[in-house]
Amino acid sequence: MEKNPKEMKEWREVNPKNYTKYEIRLKYEEDARNYMSKLLRDKGFIHIEPEPQKIAGYEIDIYATEGTNRTGYVPKAFGEVTMIKSSGIKNKAEKFANWLYRMRGREYKPNKGDYAFFVCPPTSVTKGTQEILEANDIELYKFQSTNVQELLRQIKEKPSEALPEGTKITPEEEGGAGEEEVLFVKESKYSLQDVPGIGPAYAEKLNTAGIHTIKDLLACNVKMKAKEIHGVGVGSLNKWRQNARQIMEE
Repeated sequence: MEKNPKEMKEWREVNPKNYTKYEIRLKYEEDARNYMSKLLRDKGFIHIEPEPQKIAGYEIDIYATEGTNRTGYVPKAFGEVTMIKSSGIKNKAEKFANWLYRMRGREYKPNKGDYAFFVCPPTSVTKGTQEILEANDIELYKFQSTNVQELLRQIKEKPSEALPEGTKITPEEEGGAGEEEVLFVKESKYSLQDVPGIGPAYAEKLNTAGIHTIKDLLACNVKMKAKEIHGVGVGSLNKWRQNARQIMEE
């Protein structure tokens, strides 16, 4: 018997060793967003989007805006959040810096108050990364999530408990190296178009990306799918997943 998302979440909290890398990364991003939200408000960026935003083809992890200033321009804040290893963080910083460079004078106007920042764990920062950020006026925040640190400690110290009988597990999760979010859900009597926000046009786009059922929607890696589906971002996919869970619980 497969477990529904709520039961699976509760089971994972009791059995932290069974979290996937993707889920741990999402937890870090959530904590970083909460941490940065206060700092951004202190800087005057009072409107903070609750989810990542895709702007000019690039996914901005934290996006915020100020109120209108004297010139009528609304300053914006663009934030990149990552907890990847130091071996890949320089490339991440370069991609962010290159996007900001291409957007100067368009989406990104630092001379009018726009602000760019990069958030990552202290242990991931390299000299090369710092040089790239400094050269492009991107402020670095070395953020350590105590929740993620505790979770990683438990994973290291606590032996994994046996899976409940009948629970399915993917090969990636069994090997401990899976990057996908793993969700255990039952087949639903509802179709994609029963999910609030998904009409025929969006359903067709989801189908093209291999998402044919609510189960497919709940089990997909939203960041990967957002790159595949034109006109559909991470924020929309997460919202649809939330709506799907709600109708399944009714």
